[in-house]
Amino acid sequence: MKVSVDGMRRNMTDDLTRLREAILSITDNLYQDDKQEIIDSFDQVACNQNSFNCMYDDENPSFNDLRDSCEVELIGDYD
Repeated sequence: MKVSVDGMRRNMTDDLTRLREAILSITDNLYQDDKQEIIDSFDQVACNQNSFNCMYDDENPSFNDLRDSCEVELIGDYD
């Protein structure tokens, strides 16, 4: 069975982007500690997805480097 790794990663990136928007829409209603825990947890998953998007396999045409086309924006301030 062949699988499009690119498609899976694009779908996951899109799903996480929608989840990010949902989180942002409710965080003002949370206590600061709860808000920070949700942000930290989301950002960890998003960072892992962004790393996965950078992986590729030259031998597999459906497993390309997506670093320039797929990225989940983090919520936290990491400057």
